[in-house]
Amino acid sequence: MMKLEGKIGNRVIQVFIDCGATHNFLNPVVAKKAGLRINSAINKSIIVANDATLTTKGLAHAVMVEMQGYTLKRDFLLLAVSGCDLVLGAEWLESLGMIGWHFLNKTMDFDVDGVHYRLQGQTSFDASVVKSSVMMKFLNQEKMGVIAQLVLVPDVEPPTLSVSPEIRELIDQFKDLFEAPTHLPPEWTFDHRIPLIPGTSLINVCPYKYLHFQKID
Repeated sequence: MMKLEGKIGNRVIQVFIDCGATHNFLNPVVAKKAGLRINSAINKSIIVANDATLTTKGLAHAVMVEMQGYTLKRDFLLLAVSGCDLVLGAEWLESLGMIGWHFLNKTMDFDVDGVHYRLQGQTSFDASVVKSSVMMKFLNQEKMGVIAQLVLVPDVEPPTLSVSPEIRELIDQFKDLFEAPTHLPPEWTFDHRIPLIPGTSLINVCPYKYLHFQKID
């Protein structure tokens, strides 16, 4: 998969070139805003990666897409695709013939009518930090699936808690209680012990539920 910017008319769109997609897809919202000619009677059932079946919302005819000097004219099935506005799948890739693809540098080379083209994909992506509650709400609403990456955000100071003067005075007064332990506790008059039957080996098994008749009263 390779991601890059393209244009439909004067509208900038996010394009995914995906050899794992059988067809070309366009977000219905983008198609509507661009004023494209749509045939709502043409619908297909699409099986996505999680084996769910989705139905397209029509077909946009003869859409002109420009990408870094290369222009294509194709029909696009309308489907709300997450993370991009337009997907170019195997349906488009098969029409190009021989393709040179450098996955590390995110470049794609091909020839059309004797003209050589090179598409440069994005090599870095902007990361955004969201709260877990917002992410869970988004996951519940999403029907196709979400790709997320958990990363450690560097150079971020932890939030400071506002503590009232009274609580701060108590913490300072009994600060020895809040210090991290550095040694074992002292011996007391009565130390807690678990007596074992002499010669019994230590029990080290995973806990599991017993049946009622196996329990000892």
